[in-house]
Amino acid sequence: MNPTRCLSSYVTTEILKFRNPQGTEENWILGGERINNKVIYYGKVVGTEVAVSLLCVTAAIETVAYSILLVGTLPLLLVSSRPMHMIYPLFQSSGFTLFWNVGNATVFNPFCTNVFTHESFARFSMDHWPRGQVFKAALKIAFEVAFAILQVLAARQGNYIYHHRNANDFNFFDVTFFRSEDILYVADWMINHHIRLLGQQAAQAHPLIRAGQNMNNNIEEGTEFFKEFILGPGQIDTEAREKILEADPDIYVFALTRAVYIYTFGDKRNEATPSFFNGPTKLLIDQMRQNYTQADGAVLEPAMQDSSKFEEEPDTLRAKNILKDLKSAAHKELQGTFVTRCWQKACQEAQQEADAEAV
Repeated sequence: MNPTRCLSSYVTTEILKFRNPQGTEENWILGGERINNKVIYYGKVVGTEVAVSLLCVTAAIETVAYSILLVGTLPLLLVSSRPMHMIYPLFQSSGFTLFWNVGNATVFNPFCTNVFTHESFARFSMDHWPRGQVFKAALKIAFEVAFAILQVLAARQGNYIYHHRNANDFNFFDVTFFRSEDILYVADWMINHHIRLLGQQAAQAHPLIRAGQNMNNNIEEGTEFFKEFILGPGQIDTEAREKILEADPDIYVFALTRAVYIYTFGDKRNEATPSFFNGPTKLLIDQMRQNYTQADGAVLEPAMQDSSKFEEEPDTLRAKNILKDLKSAAHKELQGTFVTRCWQKACQEAQQEADAEAV
């Protein structure tokens, strides 16, 4: 597995674990935050303020370094995309860690008893925790002010590049901070600490827990779908099924295209697009439902069941366009939770069930 966190992120985690009165998230996320010794606590807060301010600088340096390395991987795409896939998560991590420590220095460290110590939880808080949402909104306001200043400066110099531009044109904050790796981390964390066993009480105790439970439910839904419509009897050819169980990369596009096909033209066409697909995939599925009828996709049904026919060129231009759109949506899932979690879990459960029947 490729690394997904930069060095500054790991150092931030260790500093915040030392700073928190209750340490890591499992000790305080459901309540019970308290300060046992105010002198020691505020001493740690002061020390942390200095440390996270310095980490803003180191994270910025890492972001510049990874951006240079990322550009350097572009020529290598002709040979392999692996170098880019290795560098990009680190670039994401260093960029977020910069914002994270700005938040720690200005909001969370001075005013919160405990703060999130792990990058995945910090990302999660931006969308699912009131204090994180406030900070995200404050960042957006800061960008709006920056754009306004640029507009004024550009107008004074007779340069209209930034004229009529505002923060609403900048989609950075319209995209969630939460990556599939973070979904997996939070879901694993909750399973390991038995949060799901607390049921409704935990869901009411904290919005973070409620959102995390929803993620686990999405993973369960995706696993059951994969077992029934991909690995189920008579769904696909035997050779493809064996490759899927072995996680052969050559079969990924076929399996994912079939999954998208089922929700676009198959048995699930009239159901809501599930959240175990990522956002771009859901959007493309909804667009294809509007652009094509169920009959349009019927011509591709044999190719969605037999991996050897999947490689064949469709006869008509319309069928070619439909297959191209299906594959485009499937490629959106290559780094998503459906592959990284649902696929793996479905194969494990299917193998366990087969072993139990053999006994």
